[in-house]
Amino acid sequence: MNEGSTRAILAAFLANLGIAVVKFVAFLFTGAASMLAESIHSVADTGNQALLALGGRSGRRAPTAEHPFGFGRERYFWAFLVAVVLFTLGSLFALFEGYEKYRSMYGFVGGGSCSMSTFQEVRALTCRSAERSRILPVRLGICELLV
Repeated sequence: MNEGSTRAILAAFLANLGIAVVKFVAFLFTGAASMLAESIHSVADTGNQALLALGGRSGRRAPTAEHPFGFGRERYFWAFLVAVVLFTLGSLFALFEGYEKYRSMYGFVGGGSCSMSTFQEVRALTCRSAERSRILPVRLGICELLV
C-alpha cells in the first residue's frame, strides 16, 4: 500500500472519529434516537478504517521463508473482514429493530408458544384493513390467502 492510501485512510479515520463524537454530543443534547444511530454508524466507519489501516500495515511486512512472496495480499483479507462486519452488524441491527417493532406492536415477549395466536391477530388486523381497502381485489382476496 502506498503512502497516499495510508494518508487517505488516516484522514478518513480521524474525520469519522470526529463526526462520531459530534453526533454523540448532539444525541446527548437532543435525546434523538436518530443521532444515536448516526453516531453508532460513524463509530462503525471509524472501526472499518482502523481495520483497513491494519491490513495495509500488515501487508507491508517483508517476505519470510514461509511467505517468500510477502504479505501484500493480506490487505484483501482485512477489506473482506470489513465487509463481513458491516453486513453482520447491519443485519443484526435490522433484526433487532424488527423484533422490537413486532414486540411493541403485538405484545410478543418471547417463546414460540404464542406464534399461532400472533398469526391469528395479524390475520385479523390484515383482514380488517383489507375490508376498508378501496381496491376491490385486495378487499375480496387477501383474507382467503391468509386462511
